[in-house]
Amino acid sequence: ERNDSGLKAKILDFGLAKIAEAESDSARLTATGDALGTPAYMSPEQCDGRELDRRTDIYSLACVFYEVLTGKLAFSGSSPLEIMFNHNSAKITPLKEAKPELQSADELESVLMHALEPDPAMRYGSAQELAEDLRKIQQGIPLRKHKSTRRLKLEARRNILIVLSVVLLLTLALLFRQFLQPGQNLTALSASTRALSPNTVRRQIANPLPAASPSRVDIWKGHTLSQYNAMIDKDPNNARLLYNRGTLYKLREERPNAIADFSRAIELKNDFIEAYVERAEQYGRLFEFEKALKDLDKAIALDPRWDWTYMRKAQVESAAELYDDAIEDCQKAIALNPKRAVPQTELARIYDQLGEHEKAVELVNKAMTLRGASLAEFSARALFEMRMKQYAKALKDLKFASREDWAEPFAYEALVYARLNKMEEALVASDKAFALDPFPARSYRLRAELFSAASDFENAIENYSLAISLEPSYAPAYRSRALAYLKMHQLNNALNDLKKAVQLNPFSATSLSLLARVEGALAKTVDAERHMKEAFSRGSLSAVCYLNRAHFYIKKGDLSKARADCRKCLEIDPHLNEASELLNKLSSRESE
Repeated sequence: ERNDSGLKAKILDFGLAKIAEAESDSARLTATGDALGTPAYMSPEQCDGRELDRRTDIYSLACVFYEVLTGKLAFSGSSPLEIMFNHNSAKITPLKEAKPELQSADELESVLMHALEPDPAMRYGSAQELAEDLRKIQQGIPLRKHKSTRRLKLEARRNILIVLSVVLLLTLALLFRQFLQPGQNLTALSASTRALSPNTVRRQIANPLPAASPSRVDIWKGHTLSQYNAMIDKDPNNARLLYNRGTLYKLREERPNAIADFSRAIELKNDFIEAYVERAEQYGRLFEFEKALKDLDKAIALDPRWDWTYMRKAQVESAAELYDDAIEDCQKAIALNPKRAVPQTELARIYDQLGEHEKAVELVNKAMTLRGASLAEFSARALFEMRMKQYAKALKDLKFASREDWAEPFAYEALVYARLNKMEEALVASDKAFALDPFPARSYRLRAELFSAASDFENAIENYSLAISLEPSYAPAYRSRALAYLKMHQLNNALNDLKKAVQLNPFSATSLSLLARVEGALAKTVDAERHMKEAFSRGSLSAVCYLNRAHFYIKKGDLSKARADCRKCLEIDPHLNEASELLNKLSSRESE
């Protein structure tokens, strides 16, 4: 604040503060109820959900340090998720470029880069070490050179004493906190974790996600991201370069950046079929299904004989739960190229989602005899076998499919062990999956499924909530959390999540039928009738839809219709335990 003697610095709770004329509210603010912290100040390990210690506080302090020096954020982006990605991969603008007055601040920049290392092991080990280097700069003592892995945009003292005084004050505050709690493994008590409840912190310490860094793709077509950036700077109208960089962004799960590059490539070359197909995939992953299907229809119009486009369209339709359309497009892809394995496997996955697991196994077995068959077919078959409770077969297939750089088989292995009530083995497998997965939201969803399998619904809800905070547009996560709430008889929470799931994906008959089931339980009869009718007008329905309607009929007192729906559910998926148990209860009630 400004007073009669000039400017006066005050330390605030950065996790809840809003700075006037902020560069980006998404960078500055902790989202109410959902966020893990303030994205602009979170360390890479916190963004990834790894175990934290005092070095995460040093990183967050360095983010503030950079902002104090330059007046700009060290890492920014168009969304909290993009900012979190940037902590792991983005280059930092050097001080003298961000603030021309800092031309002679090389030593200060060296300290800053050391504190901002993405790998905690490469950072200062304590706030005391950081403070010592800052004191040396203040006293004109040469520093020991730090080898930084953080890449600057270019190779890199406006009143440095004043700035150092502010930074030293912050550092001493951090030291004071560490001395107050000697020997404690600090778990993000800084601004970047204030949004976590005490119970959440305790559970994460007791059962943390692993400390290993998820792998991230660094090269595509022989070039790194920085090399693509340089080439595109020289040739900004090269559609192929933009497409290749967009593909690298896609592989790194940086979806907004991928969409931006594919869109620019399409602007430059409006018949660029591959760019339409790849952009459609990214729209589909963001649950923007109408945009995705529009792009794929455009690609099909440009070349109606390319089987891959129909297969990609089927994938989007399957994600939108438009199963009839997905089956039709998969069959078109197979008709155009009957010797390719991938469309057969995709068709198998669609039937698996409907609950027809035996048919899914038949299709994937056929795919294994075709061109392009890979370990993916073994992984998919293991999933189907797990649904049929053929756990030994599933583990055998997963052992064959396991690869050092692929997360999916380890994720499925974790689910198999959880269903066998072998939670220790399940957690080991899930840790392996996490270490290989560059997108932490999936890892939290996996952990949530494991807790659900163990009937630990409170922890399942926490992990679904963490996943939702990282990927708020993923509709199935809301539906899964609603099921956990339903198991805990928290009907209003389940109702809210299902409304959100339907809002994000209005095509989903599964979400609509579950919403109607919960509305029926809450005596919202008119809404329940409307939504159940809407769900059953969708065409091909999953087995779970009939199970949801059976519960709905029970609430209405129509037990004969409830029994009929249980039988229909088990006809589609004879392995669904809940339907078997419900039918047994109904049969017992009838005999009484």
